[in-house]
Amino acid sequence: MAPPVQRLQSNGTLPFHSPIEHRVEFIAEALLEESDRESIATLLAGAFGRHKDSYRTRGWRTIPPTFRVIARADAQIVGQLSVFDIATDPQRRLFGLGDVAVTPDRRRRGVARSLVEHAVEECWRRGADIMLTDTGVLRQVFIALGFAPIPRFAFYYERDGACRCHALWLAAAKTPVPRPRLRLLEGDF
Repeated sequence: MAPPVQRLQSNGTLPFHSPIEHRVEFIAEALLEESDRESIATLLAGAFGRHKDSYRTRGWRTIPPTFRVIARADAQIVGQLSVFDIATDPQRRLFGLGDVAVTPDRRRRGVARSLVEHAVEECWRRGADIMLTDTGVLRQVFIALGFAPIPRFAFYYERDGACRCHALWLAAAKTPVPRPRLRLLEGDF
């Protein structure tokens, strides 16, 4: 059964156009239809030009998503969010949320917020201990959903012999984060 159509309202903090009706779906990466994969690749390549070749070729940048949260209006994909299952040490169930993109004609109409809200709810339902994102644009949306900035190097990953973290990482945790630090086997998702 398809999820219900969402009618979203503005919180008044940003210029906001009329909300659009859309349906949200959760699709495992391995089960994406080729036409959807192509639509998503085009959407991501347009939204993230710096990495457009990776997105256009594979539909993802560094690691494949576990599943996608997709918004459809009139049977067309109008937005997407990628969810990544990230291994950690010590072991925790951590989902990375990223690659939020909305078609230009549907921006500022509640689609990105809806994708984030549905993704967060689905990750908790799937047993997440921690969710992590790296965003400036949607920072306030994630904070409103319980995410908070994490101290520098509280979470980290290693690349080229160096410890790395992202300045804009936000996290939500169901269980206490291990001390002193949580190592991600991949942090650039």
